[in-house]
Amino acid sequence: MEELAGRLAPLDPDAGSALRVVSYYDELLAHRGGLESVVRGAAVLSGAPARMMIPGWRCAIRILPDGRRDDEPSPAEAGWASVSQPDPSVTLWIERLAPPGPVDAVILERALLAARTVLERTPGRLAISRNDPATVEVAIDADAPPEARARAARQLGLTAGQLVRVVAWEGRPAQLQAAAQPISVADSRQRVGIGPAVPVKNAPDSAQAARLALRFASDADDHRVVHADDLGVLLLLGETISEAHQRWRSHPDVLAVQRAAGHAAWVLPTFDAVAVSDSLRTAAAILVVHHSTLQKRVSQFPRLLGWDVTTPSGRLRLQLALFVVRLTQQT
Repeated sequence: MEELAGRLAPLDPDAGSALRVVSYYDELLAHRGGLESVVRGAAVLSGAPARMMIPGWRCAIRILPDGRRDDEPSPAEAGWASVSQPDPSVTLWIERLAPPGPVDAVILERALLAARTVLERTPGRLAISRNDPATVEVAIDADAPPEARARAARQLGLTAGQLVRVVAWEGRPAQLQAAAQPISVADSRQRVGIGPAVPVKNAPDSAQAARLALRFASDADDHRVVHADDLGVLLLLGETISEAHQRWRSHPDVLAVQRAAGHAAWVLPTFDAVAVSDSLRTAAAILVVHHSTLQKRVSQFPRLLGWDVTTPSGRLRLQLALFVVRLTQQT
């Protein structure tokens, strides 16, 4: 193939270059090259930066013409030559605004074919990597070196300037994902805290906010999933409590809630329901108990806690005490 390309080059430069492209990708697949090699070939052969996006696998690769990887957060431009396929969704661009010539068309076609072959050979490899708890923990660890966090983010398919958010689950490892990606929590019966959208380098900040949001979640359906963006100044309160952990933990209201919770199994769920409801009837519906049953329970709270939870100030007091209890206990 190389010999034929060499013979064609003086007669038809485009034909010779196209044969070299075919030869490159044939050899790459024969040696079981990966997706990065596929994009690198497109960049080197075209003489322009090339990038590939596989949204479903959270894979983003950008290669410069000299072969160096340089993931770029800026969006693709409409005028770039590109090719894509729907399933799995893969798009490859050559970052050149000039109209694509016949060689670029061959590069894109062969690169897409090579990418599809690589994906078929390794159907689960990237899916496992992107959800690897150890990799996520490095990416969101504020104490990890910035280089280690950046490397972990790349392994998860996230680019340097991309907006991401952390999802903190009750009893499960945290999840790091692109901010634009839908969060699948609709069927979850677990408490969930969702952090704000931040650049990749600030993922630890989103993780901290997500963990605080998780402490605000309750078993009530409407309060099982809490977005940090919706908490406003309460996030600052959570940070303050975290910094003065022991002082808040010993507050009389916090101790009263903890003592009351040991009185009976129904006490803590009832606290949660009353704290997030605007009426006792709503709280009764959350608990799936009769209204009169809940009234009997609530009538015991002044004795157990020392204050009336049915007044606006009493309910706020209960909300804050429950929050501190959750914040100062390990989940």
